[in-house]
Amino acid sequence: RLWSIAGAVPWVGPNVSAVSTTVEVIDDVAQGVLEPMVAAAESLDYSSLGPVDGRIDVAPLAEVEPSVSAAATEFIAAQESMADIDTNDLVEQIAGPVEEIQEYLEELAPTVQTGARAARLLPAMLGAHEPRSYLVLFQNTAEMRATGGIAGAFAIIGADDGQLAIVHQGTASDVGLYFDEPVLDLDPGKESIYTQRLGRFFTGINLSP
Repeated sequence: RLWSIAGAVPWVGPNVSAVSTTVEVIDDVAQGVLEPMVAAAESLDYSSLGPVDGRIDVAPLAEVEPSVSAAATEFIAAQESMADIDTNDLVEQIAGPVEEIQEYLEELAPTVQTGARAARLLPAMLGAHEPRSYLVLFQNTAEMRATGGIAGAFAIIGADDGQLAIVHQGTASDVGLYFDEPVLDLDPGKESIYTQRLGRFFTGINLSP
Protein backbone atom coordinates (compact mmCIF):
# COMPACT_ATOMS: atom_id res chain seq x y z
CA ARG A 1 0.00 0.00 0.00
CA LEU A 2 2.86 2.38 0.82
CA TRP A 3 4.32 1.70 -2.66
CA SER A 4 0.96 2.61 -4.22
CA ILE A 5 0.74 5.86 -2.27
CA ALA A 6 4.31 6.81 -3.16
CA GLY A 7 3.59 6.01 -6.80
CA ALA A 8 1.04 8.81 -6.92
CA VAL A 9 3.52 11.50 -5.87
CA PRO A 10 4.57 13.75 -8.81
CA TRP A 11 8.12 13.16 -10.16
CA VAL A 12 8.85 10.63 -7.42
CA GLY A 13 5.80 8.54 -8.34
CA PRO A 14 6.91 7.16 -11.72
CA ASN A 15 10.26 6.07 -10.30
CA VAL A 16 8.68 4.33 -7.31
CA SER A 17 6.09 2.63 -9.53
CA ALA A 18 8.80 1.50 -11.94
CA VAL A 19 10.85 -0.06 -9.15
CA SER A 20 7.78 -1.75 -7.68
CA THR A 21 6.67 -3.14 -11.03
CA THR A 22 10.15 -4.34 -11.94
CA VAL A 23 10.58 -6.17 -8.63
CA GLU A 24 7.20 -7.87 -9.07
CA VAL A 25 7.97 -8.84 -12.64
CA ILE A 26 11.36 -10.33 -11.74
CA ASP A 27 9.68 -12.42 -9.03
CA ASP A 28 6.85 -13.48 -11.35
CA VAL A 29 9.22 -14.48 -14.14
CA ALA A 30 11.54 -16.36 -11.79
CA GLN A 31 8.78 -18.35 -10.09
CA GLY A 32 5.97 -18.44 -12.64
CA VAL A 33 7.97 -18.76 -15.85
CA LEU A 34 11.54 -19.97 -15.43
CA GLU A 35 10.85 -22.53 -12.70
CA PRO A 36 8.10 -24.42 -14.58
CA MET A 37 9.96 -24.14 -17.89
CA VAL A 38 13.15 -25.54 -16.37
CA ALA A 39 11.16 -28.27 -14.60
CA ALA A 40 9.49 -29.23 -17.87
CA ALA A 41 12.82 -29.32 -19.70
CA GLU A 42 14.40 -31.47 -16.98
CA SER A 43 11.46 -33.88 -16.99
CA LEU A 44 11.89 -34.66 -20.68
CA ASP A 45 14.20 -37.47 -21.68
CA TYR A 46 15.35 -36.05 -25.00
CA SER A 47 16.74 -39.37 -26.16
CA SER A 48 13.19 -40.76 -26.01
CA LEU A 49 11.84 -37.99 -28.24
CA GLY A 50 13.61 -39.38 -31.26
CA PRO A 51 11.70 -41.78 -33.51
CA VAL A 52 11.88 -45.47 -32.60
CA ASP A 53 10.71 -47.80 -35.37
CA GLY A 54 9.16 -44.78 -37.06
CA ARG A 55 7.22 -43.61 -33.99
CA ILE A 56 7.72 -40.63 -31.69
CA ASP A 57 6.37 -40.93 -28.14
CA VAL A 58 4.12 -37.88 -27.78
CA ALA A 59 3.08 -38.55 -24.17
CA PRO A 60 5.98 -36.63 -22.52
CA LEU A 61 5.22 -33.52 -24.58
CA ALA A 62 1.53 -33.72 -23.75
CA GLU A 63 2.32 -34.02 -20.04
CA VAL A 64 4.36 -30.79 -19.86
CA GLU A 65 2.01 -28.76 -22.08
CA PRO A 66 -0.26 -27.35 -19.30
CA SER A 67 2.61 -26.01 -17.18
CA VAL A 68 4.52 -24.66 -20.20
CA SER A 69 1.42 -22.90 -21.58
CA ALA A 70 0.67 -21.39 -18.17
CA ALA A 71 4.25 -20.14 -17.95
CA ALA A 72 3.96 -18.53 -21.39
CA THR A 73 0.76 -16.76 -20.35
CA GLU A 74 2.47 -15.47 -17.20
CA PHE A 75 5.40 -14.31 -19.28
CA ILE A 76 3.19 -12.28 -21.62
CA ALA A 77 1.62 -10.50 -18.65
CA ALA A 78 5.05 -9.74 -17.18
CA GLN A 79 6.39 -8.43 -20.48
CA GLU A 80 3.35 -6.19 -20.94
CA SER A 81 3.79 -4.77 -17.43
CA MET A 82 7.40 -3.88 -18.16
CA ALA A 83 6.55 -2.46 -21.58
CA ASP A 84 4.10 -0.05 -19.92
CA ILE A 85 6.98 1.64 -18.07
CA ASP A 86 8.12 4.79 -19.87
CA THR A 87 11.81 5.13 -19.03
CA ASN A 88 11.76 8.73 -20.23
CA ASP A 89 9.97 9.61 -16.98
CA LEU A 90 12.62 7.98 -14.79
CA VAL A 91 15.88 9.08 -13.28
CA GLU A 92 18.96 7.60 -14.93
CA GLN A 93 19.78 5.27 -12.02
CA ILE A 94 16.39 3.57 -12.36
CA ALA A 95 15.88 3.91 -16.12
CA GLY A 96 19.03 1.91 -16.88
CA PRO A 97 18.11 -1.27 -14.93
CA VAL A 98 14.50 -1.06 -16.12
CA GLU A 99 15.63 -0.97 -19.75
CA GLU A 100 17.91 -3.96 -19.10
CA ILE A 101 14.98 -5.99 -17.81
CA GLN A 102 12.84 -4.90 -20.76
CA GLU A 103 15.57 -6.01 -23.18
CA TYR A 104 16.08 -9.29 -21.31
CA LEU A 105 12.37 -10.12 -21.56
CA GLU A 106 12.37 -9.26 -25.24
CA GLU A 107 15.27 -11.65 -25.82
CA LEU A 108 13.63 -14.38 -23.74
CA ALA A 109 10.23 -14.07 -25.43
CA PRO A 110 10.96 -16.21 -28.56
CA THR A 111 12.29 -19.08 -26.43
CA VAL A 112 9.28 -19.08 -24.10
CA GLN A 113 6.71 -18.73 -26.88
CA THR A 114 8.38 -21.34 -29.10
CA GLY A 115 8.51 -23.83 -26.23
CA ALA A 116 4.83 -23.28 -25.43
CA ARG A 117 3.85 -23.50 -29.09
CA ALA A 118 5.78 -26.74 -29.57
CA ALA A 119 4.28 -28.35 -26.47
CA ARG A 120 0.79 -27.33 -27.58
CA LEU A 121 0.99 -28.21 -31.28
CA LEU A 122 3.39 -31.13 -31.68
CA PRO A 123 1.29 -33.85 -30.00
CA ALA A 124 -1.74 -32.99 -32.16
CA MET A 125 0.41 -32.62 -35.28
CA LEU A 126 1.89 -36.06 -34.65
CA GLY A 127 -1.58 -37.61 -34.40
CA ALA A 128 -1.91 -37.91 -30.62
CA HIS A 129 -5.68 -37.25 -30.71
CA GLU A 130 -6.59 -38.43 -34.19
CA PRO A 131 -4.74 -39.45 -37.35
CA ARG A 132 -3.36 -36.57 -39.42
CA SER A 133 -2.39 -36.37 -43.09
CA TYR A 134 0.04 -33.87 -44.61
CA LEU A 135 0.59 -33.02 -48.24
CA VAL A 136 4.18 -32.18 -49.11
CA LEU A 137 4.85 -30.58 -52.49
CA PHE A 138 8.28 -30.70 -54.11
CA GLN A 139 9.07 -27.72 -56.32
CA ASN A 140 11.51 -27.19 -59.14
CA THR A 141 12.40 -24.11 -61.15
CA ALA A 142 11.26 -25.40 -64.55
CA GLU A 143 8.60 -22.69 -64.21
CA MET A 144 8.49 -19.94 -61.61
CA ARG A 145 5.66 -19.78 -59.12
CA ALA A 146 4.76 -17.58 -56.17
CA THR A 147 6.22 -20.06 -53.70
CA GLY A 148 9.41 -20.58 -55.67
CA GLY A 149 8.81 -23.13 -58.40
CA ILE A 150 6.47 -25.54 -60.12
CA ALA A 151 4.94 -28.34 -58.03
CA GLY A 152 6.08 -31.38 -59.96
CA ALA A 153 6.01 -34.09 -57.30
CA PHE A 154 4.31 -34.73 -53.98
CA ALA A 155 4.14 -37.01 -50.97
CA ILE A 156 1.41 -37.67 -48.42
CA ILE A 157 2.71 -38.12 -44.87
CA GLY A 158 0.52 -39.87 -42.32
CA ALA A 159 0.81 -39.34 -38.54
CA ASP A 160 -1.03 -41.58 -36.09
CA ASP A 161 -0.18 -41.50 -32.38
CA GLY A 162 3.38 -40.47 -33.20
CA GLN A 163 3.80 -43.04 -35.96
CA LEU A 164 5.00 -41.38 -39.16
CA ALA A 165 4.83 -42.96 -42.59
CA ILE A 166 4.87 -42.02 -46.25
CA VAL A 167 1.37 -43.05 -47.31
CA HIS A 168 1.74 -42.17 -50.97
CA GLN A 169 4.08 -40.35 -53.30
CA GLY A 170 3.88 -39.43 -56.94
CA THR A 171 4.17 -36.79 -59.62
CA ALA A 172 1.80 -34.24 -61.09
CA SER A 173 1.02 -36.53 -64.02
CA ASP A 174 -0.09 -39.28 -61.62
CA VAL A 175 -3.08 -37.25 -60.44
CA GLY A 176 -3.79 -35.67 -63.80
CA LEU A 177 -2.10 -32.56 -65.07
CA TYR A 178 -5.39 -30.71 -65.44
CA PHE A 179 -9.13 -31.04 -64.79
CA ASP A 180 -12.09 -29.92 -66.87
CA GLU A 181 -13.48 -27.85 -63.98
CA PRO A 182 -11.84 -26.29 -60.88
CA VAL A 183 -11.70 -28.79 -58.04
CA LEU A 184 -12.70 -26.04 -55.56
CA ASP A 185 -14.49 -22.70 -55.78
CA LEU A 186 -12.02 -20.00 -56.73
CA ASP A 187 -11.76 -16.53 -55.26
CA PRO A 188 -13.07 -14.17 -57.98
CA GLY A 189 -10.19 -11.75 -57.50
CA LYS A 190 -7.55 -14.45 -57.86
CA GLU A 191 -9.37 -16.04 -60.78
CA SER A 192 -9.38 -12.70 -62.61
CA ILE A 193 -5.59 -12.52 -62.30
CA TYR A 194 -4.50 -16.16 -62.61
CA THR A 195 -7.52 -17.63 -64.49
CA GLN A 196 -8.91 -21.05 -63.60
CA ARG A 197 -5.43 -22.58 -63.72
CA LEU A 198 -5.40 -22.24 -59.93
CA GLY A 199 -8.10 -24.88 -59.61
CA ARG A 200 -7.68 -26.90 -62.80
CA PHE A 201 -3.93 -27.40 -63.21
CA PHE A 202 -1.96 -29.31 -60.59
CA THR A 203 1.15 -27.36 -61.53
CA GLY A 204 -0.75 -24.06 -61.20
CA ILE A 205 -2.02 -24.34 -57.62
CA ASN A 206 0.77 -22.10 -56.29
CA LEU A 207 0.54 -19.38 -58.92
CA SER A 208 -0.98 -17.11 -56.27
CA PRO A 209 1.10 -16.17 -53.23
